[in-house]
Amino acid sequence: KLLSEGLPLRLPPPRDEVSLAPDVQWVFVRIDSYKKPLTPLYTGPFQVLRQTRQTVRLQIGDQEDTVAIQRCKPFRGTNSPDPGTLPCRGQPPCSATLGGEFCSSIREYAFSPL
Repeated sequence: KLLSEGLPLRLPPPRDEVSLAPDVQWVFVRIDSYKKPLTPLYTGPFQVLRQTRQTVRLQIGDQEDTVAIQRCKPFRGTNSPDPGTLPCRGQPPCSATLGGEFCSSIREYAFSPL
């Protein structure tokens, strides 16, 4: 309709193209969740396994994960870094809490028939 009335067609401004160098081998990954003050914005570095236009396949600990390229920042160090790992989550192993007594009592309580 705009073209038939002779009005100029306005195009949206071009987006900034986000990309990493094709030869990047290590990246940091931005943490998008809530962060307490003075906590780092990025975690890593992680090794890059594959890279596409919009995603990066990373080796994170023992697993592979796909991350958006917008969340990545290249590692610019001269030496090969120590690979980053994700922080442990959940309950600590039973041997770490009170010599296993706490976990065994929880198991007995949780799995005992009524």
